[in-house]
Amino acid sequence: MSETYAFARLTLPFVSRAKQMARTIARFSLARRLYARVTRKVWPIPPVAVSLEPTNHCNLKCSYCPKSLGIDRKKGFVSLEDFERFVERIGHAKLKRADLVGFGEIFVHKEWASILRVVRKRLPKCQIVITTNALLLTRQAFDIMNECGVYQLTVSLNGANRQTYKEINRVDKFDEVYAKLSDLVRYYKTLPNRNLDLVVQLIDTINSPGEIERFRREHADWFDHKILFYVHPYSNWGGYFFDDEAEERYPCGHLYVPGISWTGDVYACCVAYPDGNKDLLLGNLNDKTLEEIYRSDRFRQLHAWNKRGELHKHVDLCRNCNSWKRIPNVYFRNPMSIGPKWL
Repeated sequence: MSETYAFARLTLPFVSRAKQMARTIARFSLARRLYARVTRKVWPIPPVAVSLEPTNHCNLKCSYCPKSLGIDRKKGFVSLEDFERFVERIGHAKLKRADLVGFGEIFVHKEWASILRVVRKRLPKCQIVITTNALLLTRQAFDIMNECGVYQLTVSLNGANRQTYKEINRVDKFDEVYAKLSDLVRYYKTLPNRNLDLVVQLIDTINSPGEIERFRREHADWFDHKILFYVHPYSNWGGYFFDDEAEERYPCGHLYVPGISWTGDVYACCVAYPDGNKDLLLGNLNDKTLEEIYRSDRFRQLHAWNKRGELHKHVDLCRNCNSWKRIPNVYFRNPMSIGPKWL
């Protein structure tokens, strides 16, 4: 399945879907790219989006996740005190989005609701995005997220049917999660205040195009302007699962969406698995603010390599990664033989 297909599979009523596509096209149009380059707003430093990891404990070991490979990493839960300090050091005037995900399941953390409220209080203008496998998701939890102004809740169903679900998630719980999701969809449609976007997510490649289209068609009555359907591109998580040997690459947008571990380590990419690989480790929020970390010589070097489209030639984790394709190119190729390859 092509990346373009996966990028565009948000199922909405026709008018809403047309508007969504128009916004996407406008965002990456020639005029938008020119504006972005002239005003230097792509990609912003310090970053305007971050991925925060409340815990790296998870109640699944999905086949597409680096955790399934048994890579050793200290496990734990961020304390509320530490998390408040991290959020305070992350916050800056231009921050727009905070994803509460990382490499764990947020609802395993007993203080997840308090963590959510900290983000909402400290970052009142920030869009909050949560991703879950839904095994611990309840109506009560859903109400808390809806009332706290969560922008998007993504349910990683992953498999379109019981067989593919078991193949991807390595547990036979499709019927349990599907029943819970069905109930949640019906419940959400009855609420007078529908603040968040509920996204039902499948993964491409492992699910065939036919399976994905059949699921979308059979559940058409689920989806509207607040309940969406998305097909996520199959990521190799830095080359852990298969190689991407493309030599010609445009600058990777993921370099400007840091992943912050439960210990406060700041990695320059949210796709980077914190397994001891130090190439993308920029610093720790216990020592510096996010803005200070992104003004460091280390990040300036990564940024320079990225602008030349050569990050994969210098950073092992980027060498075979395919995630650079998931964010459309907003740069222009330099027609001159001197200077950076991309402008």
